[in-house]
Amino acid sequence: MEAYQFKKTLLTTIKRVFQPRQNLSVSQWADRNRVLPVIAAERGKWRTERTPYLREPMDLVTDPSVSRITLCWGAQLGKTELLINTLLYYVVNDPCPMIMVQPTSGEARKFSKRRLAELVDDMPFLANYFRTGRADQIEHKKFYGGDLLIVSARSGSALRGQMAKILFLDEVDGYPAVVITSQKGQDEGSPVDLVMKRTTTFPGRKIIMTSTPTYVDGLMDQAFKQSDQRYYYVTCPNCSTEQHWTWERVIWDKDTNGDHLPLTARIVCSSGCGHEWHNSDRYQAIRDGEWRATKPFNGHAGYHLNALYSPWVSLTEMVTDFLSAKAQGTIKSFQNTRLALPWTEPTTPITDIHDLKLRAERYTPSTIPSGVVYITAGIDVQGNRIEGELLGWGANDETWSIDYFVIPGNTLEQPVWDQLSDVLTQKLVREDGVPLTVRLAAIDMGYAESQIKPKINLIKRRNRLNILLVRGASAVTAPITAPRLLASGICMVNPSLIKDRLQELLLITEDGGGSTPGYCHFPEHYDSTYYEQLLSEKPTTTYKMGVPVRRWILVKGNKKQIRNEALDCRVYAMAARLHMNLNVDREEERNQQSVRVAVESDKTKDAMTTTQKQSLETKILKEREANRRKSPSSGGFGGPNFDGYSPFGRRRF
Repeated sequence: MEAYQFKKTLLTTIKRVFQPRQNLSVSQWADRNRVLPVIAAERGKWRTERTPYLREPMDLVTDPSVSRITLCWGAQLGKTELLINTLLYYVVNDPCPMIMVQPTSGEARKFSKRRLAELVDDMPFLANYFRTGRADQIEHKKFYGGDLLIVSARSGSALRGQMAKILFLDEVDGYPAVVITSQKGQDEGSPVDLVMKRTTTFPGRKIIMTSTPTYVDGLMDQAFKQSDQRYYYVTCPNCSTEQHWTWERVIWDKDTNGDHLPLTARIVCSSGCGHEWHNSDRYQAIRDGEWRATKPFNGHAGYHLNALYSPWVSLTEMVTDFLSAKAQGTIKSFQNTRLALPWTEPTTPITDIHDLKLRAERYTPSTIPSGVVYITAGIDVQGNRIEGELLGWGANDETWSIDYFVIPGNTLEQPVWDQLSDVLTQKLVREDGVPLTVRLAAIDMGYAESQIKPKINLIKRRNRLNILLVRGASAVTAPITAPRLLASGICMVNPSLIKDRLQELLLITEDGGGSTPGYCHFPEHYDSTYYEQLLSEKPTTTYKMGVPVRRWILVKGNKKQIRNEALDCRVYAMAARLHMNLNVDREEERNQQSVRVAVESDKTKDAMTTTQKQSLETKILKEREANRRKSPSSGGFGGPNFDGYSPFGRRRF
């Protein structure tokens, strides 16, 4: 068997060494050899003509005058496929050491296991180039004449551990501003700067950077500004004006009721000649288009491309996405991923306190609006009190602040936690009679974690509470997703990104047509203190190693220090919603089912005899007395020892 394997390896090596090298550009090589996997949007043989805007940046890879290529593109336009085509071209035609940097270790492993592994299955001839057995590792692929290291932008040792001729930097705006050494906590500087130094000794080096941009002066925005800034130009068939498409040129109609008609979307000529491109003729214009630089060439070719050029995204879909983003307060995401434009923070405040107070509506915890489907709670812990907010959620992230409460007391002792348990287990009722409970409470563990955790666990077990322990993460580049559960049982959440989202939501105004996606409702019993705390911070951008770092900082008051507990509680309540990611329609059906069960139960009770009712009441009273004796006597929420209050204009109970 060993002799057979040796013979097979020897023959493969001889075939590879003596096979004539193909004198092709990257796009030509891809057209001849690349096969798209089953999971691709369009599986089968690769055709560059399908995405003609990819041809020039791919072919520039072999141009000796170019050392850097930057793609500031929207999502799903083919950035990763360009990287893969370039990678395979070098493996087959010019093997050398290469590094692929992904935002996280998870993304690095996924790229290796899902993208590279399937290439050999779909393109069997690659087996003649990649080495197998011990030489094949998830994050280190070896091939004859070179290797590929796939690393995380958060790993300093990996970024500085190997030299490379070809460097791929994928989704750079997802990289951290600096790399921190985990053992010593030392700042090693920008991950891009670290890994780019690994290419300095190679003549003919190539650095290929891709990303959707996020903020102005982010890594991608800076890189594109340093390039010759190329845009894809098309020619108007009516007036011959050459132009690149922007969102401002997209128009669509409305019906007689003022409702938008995305199916009528088209692109109008920038010259004003009246020509319009529809989906049917848009692709022909793209096929005939070309890249044009708008700045002098300096060895760094930069390309900007938005989704108006995508063969997979129709104008109808673009308009629909825009209207949805506008309604839900997610314009930043649309601008980043569809238009490939960095986001600039509004220069005006989110809104002032007076504007928010004008939203106040007449409802209470006993008359919750019928739009609320489920409730989360955000809890902030201080040494002498617990503060929290009950936040109701409806369709499309519409929210109602149900109540804000403060429970005074030593949080290192159990009584204050028993009172919090009473709040979280109280029965809340919608105005239509549907009963609601707190589905999940997120409690901040930033204060005395080891001492308060046992007390939280006690009320959690005793009352079967759904509690999520959370702690803020300092990495502002983390995605805004469900918090990541750690071995300690504590979830890390990103306060900065949740505050970014809250800022977008607070800018939404009611459209007067019933439910408004993303709109924030407030009850009339809150006074100015609540709103001051909710708007107590503002976003700011500082620079570290030349990389912009976004943070939220406290706003300085005129005569007093403004506190931010209400903002923190809202962040935690939003984190709880992210963690659950509930389906609103299913939750509302669950609510209605509980009502139907209660009605049937009442009918059953009505049919009971007087003796049966007395027996049932006696049983319930005995169970309550037994539970009371098991619980430590703290007075309870509203009991003789309770001095709870709401700082925003209404006493609790």
